Amino acid sequence: MVGLGLVATLLVGTAASVGAVPEPPTNPSDDALAAAGAAVETGIGRVGELIVRIASADQQLAELENQVAIKRENVNRALVDLQNARDAADAAAYAVTQSQQALRDAGVRIEQAQSDFDAFARSSYTRGTNAASLASFLGSTGPDDLLDRAQVMRLLSSGRNAVLDALERARTEEANKNSSARAAKQEADAASEAAEQRKADAESAIAQARSALDQQAADKQRIEIERAAAQTELDAARQNVAGLENQRADYAAWDRQRQAEEAARAAACCA
Repeated sequence: MVGLGLVATLLVGTAASVGAVPEPPTNPSDDALAAAGAAVETGIGRVGELIVRIASADQQLAELENQVAIKRENVNRALVDLQNARDAADAAAYAVTQSQQALRDAGVRIEQAQSDFDAFARSSYTRGTNAASLASFLGSTGPDDLLDRAQVMRLLSSGRNAVLDALERARTEEANKNSSARAAKQEADAASEAAEQRKADAESAIAQARSALDQQAADKQRIEIERAAAQTELDAARQNVAGLENQRADYAAWDRQRQAEEAARAAACCA
């Protein structure tokens, strides 16, 4: 009888030790695992897409920066052309001023010569003249013999007309120079206005290029922010998958322990 009681006690103790199985851990469903894996795949695709967009934005930024550099050079050239055109216009204006003064001077000389000849003619007619005085006035050697009054006046008139004709030709030349100078000034002014317009166009173009560059830089920054957020989501999705997989592994380990304990209890009961 004592032996049977001892065996019973041992069996009860063994059964009690075998039955000490912990509570089952969380066992994520297959759907949860699949959804978590799909989220990771989606995140990888999203991050990859944003990386490609950032690379494209970088390329566009490089192109826009090159355009800005080119347009900056255009502005610099336009400034040089404008300065040259202004210098040319100033020189043309100075030439017009000089030619106008020369034309006025030529007119004054003609009037003075006319006045001098008229005065000389009146003096010669009323007082008479001689070859020496006539030669001195005309700048040439006079006849040796005295000329009669009519001959003197004809010679005087002929000399006067020659001088006045020469002065008139000089005035015509100055007038032509003035006309050419004014035409040159008009061309220089037109070139200056065109240079001003080119400068304005170049400055407008570089302003537009800089605006596009700033916009592209802002777009790239926005994409980088999106990419950082997508990377954070992807990291979280990966951690979620890892957590679910760990839970599944823990549950599988628990289930193996449970099955072993049940098998041990069954064996103990049947022994």
